[in-house]
Amino acid sequence: VVATFLVAHEKFLHHGPATLRRLLLHLREKRLIPRAAQSREQVRGERQSTAKMAAAPEQRAEIPVLRRLTDEVKGFLRGIPGVRDVRDDFTEGKEELQITLLPEARALGLNLGQIARQVQQAFLGVEASTIQRRDEDVPIVVRFPQAARRSLETVAGMKITLPSGEKVFLRDVARLESAIGTSKIRRDDQKRTITVLADVITREANAFQVAQRLKREFADVGRSFPGYRVVIKGERQEAEESLAAMPQVSLIALLLIYFLLGSLFKSFIQPLIVMAAIPFALDGVVIGHLIMGEPLSFLSMMGLVALAGVVVNDSLILVDFINRARKEGTPRDEAILKSGVARLRPVLLTTITTVGGLIPLAFFSSGQAKFLSPMAISVVWGLSFATILTLILVPCLYAMLDDIKAQVVRLLRLQVGQTTHQLRS
Repeated sequence: VVATFLVAHEKFLHHGPATLRRLLLHLREKRLIPRAAQSREQVRGERQSTAKMAAAPEQRAEIPVLRRLTDEVKGFLRGIPGVRDVRDDFTEGKEELQITLLPEARALGLNLGQIARQVQQAFLGVEASTIQRRDEDVPIVVRFPQAARRSLETVAGMKITLPSGEKVFLRDVARLESAIGTSKIRRDDQKRTITVLADVITREANAFQVAQRLKREFADVGRSFPGYRVVIKGERQEAEESLAAMPQVSLIALLLIYFLLGSLFKSFIQPLIVMAAIPFALDGVVIGHLIMGEPLSFLSMMGLVALAGVVVNDSLILVDFINRARKEGTPRDEAILKSGVARLRPVLLTTITTVGGLIPLAFFSSGQAKFLSPMAISVVWGLSFATILTLILVPCLYAMLDDIKAQVVRLLRLQVGQTTHQLRS
């Protein structure tokens, strides 16, 4: 390669012609400068160039394809009412020279790394030697002159050394293109990505519905853009991951409530009577969201889980009063009637105080507090419905299960009596 060499330190020129001749001899002995090219060499004292060289991968077309797909996604989102500030995280970089290998290069044993390395050495330089000046070593850097480094023709006309030692012109083994590079390369799961961001105004649209429409619209994106796909993330992904764990969390909560109530009543059946208020609360949550015009969200489900531990309080008060009355000798039906009369005020006061504290958040929240409104709606409506149904259905369930228990005990005693009579006979 015909090149000039750069003396990195300008004061090196003060050494004079004798030092220059020793330097040329040193480079010639190391075969860094061909003998035939020595007459064309120049010594220049200048700083290193800041020009950027990039060896683009053969799949560099993925960025334009990603940009087109990104524009389609952004255009679709802008057409949805309630979606604002649609943007992406792609930022263009500086102009760069992209090099793509031709099939002839691979046949000659060249790869992209070898070409990039030689081009980098020609433009950024390679340290050939050092010259000691006083107490410091001055590096000698060999590279193209500044005028040559500004021309694309210089790169195309430079010679590349093959693994066999022969030289070929770069334009014969690679395609050179000037293009705008990327300032950052973002990857997700080792795949290059562009993220599209958008804000959803909750009064006009719902993030889940927007994500669902986007998912349906680009479900077959692989047909138009083979090898590419649109993945929905953000709030929807977080909600899906949380909802995936919701059954396990709910089961654990129900088991804990059951065992706590079982230890209190010393019964396996009565905890089920108390927990019967939970399905009633679910009805209230669904109806409340329909009346309020709010979609069921992840926070709504979290409110339902919290509600499961609250609604059992009312039925717990009733069942506990019935058990205490029966221990005192009161007949079952009379104890059930007394429990409805005696515990009506505590049940209503418990519900009213809880609902009253959450009404401002459920109905009149604004700003950042609006974010918690679905949870408050679940608690308010679910607890209200569960309280009303608890006062009516829990006493009925208690009587029904007690009758079933009495029938089972009677049948077991009858079976045991028959078995004993057969053994005696």
